[in-house]
Formats: sequence, C-alpha cells, structure tokens
Amino acid sequence: MSDTDHSSIPLMIRQGQLIDEIASQVPLEVEGEWSKLIYIRTAVSMNAQEEMRVYRPDGSVGSALPPLDMEDLSEELRKVMYRDGVGTWFTATWTLEREESGEISVSSEFDYENEPKWDASITASTYAIELEDFPRDEENIPEWLKRKVLKA
Repeated sequence: MSDTDHSSIPLMIRQGQLIDEIASQVPLEVEGEWSKLIYIRTAVSMNAQEEMRVYRPDGSVGSALPPLDMEDLSEELRKVMYRDGVGTWFTATWTLEREESGEISVSSEFDYENEPKWDASITASTYAIELEDFPRDEENIPEWLKRKVLKA
C-alpha cells in the first residue's frame, strides 16, 4: 500500500477506490490461464482469513495465494465501509470473470449479517471485540453474533 494520505478523500470515494484496487490485485499472483477468479476475505476483529479460487478454461478449479497487499487494503475497506450503528462486513467476495471477448467483468459482494465460515475456531471474546471496534445497534446485531458474545 502506498504512503499516500487518504484521510481527506470522502469515504464513499475511498470505498470505491479500495474495491477497485483490491479487484486489480486479485489476478496478480495467479499463474497460467484462468476463466474466473473468486477472492473471499473473512474478518472479525483482529482475525481474518482469505481464499482465492482459480477456475481454469479446461474446467479445473485450483487455488492461489492472494497478493500481500490485500490484507492492508481489506482492513482499510472494513473501516471505510463501517456504518454507524450498522457495523461493517464480515465476508467480502470479489469475482472476476474473463469474457470470450477478453474483457474482464468484476463484481463484489459484502455480507454484514451472516456468520463467517472459519477454518479454525474463533473465540467468543473476538466477537465481543468486533462489536467494540465496529458498534452495532441492537437491531443490527445478528442472532448468531449475540449468541457468540454472550459466551464471552
């Protein structure tokens, strides 16, 4: 990530910049031909994991390591996308598809509500810290998150 100060950029503009920058980073470490790439970033408090699925023209599916810059960009994006009382996303997904024309279409989705799927277990206190870092009004706390926090 560059050392440029982004604090003077309006949040909605910075949000768009970050979404585009992450999308542009997705294919950088992918070797060989691909027809579709899916980058999934899951985050709660200081815990995060990512996955990159690579769909090949021959129909095979593999994986690749995301570029290192993705972590900082994603963390900044969670902060920028925080909405007062609503929270921020738990899972973000970017999908890049190579069209027959060679053009690449990009879409992104942000899930503020559903419980993330983790490869390793996450402690209840981590979910409590998430609510401290990104406060949500009572009606915007999903039931699964309430249950996790009660265990903290």
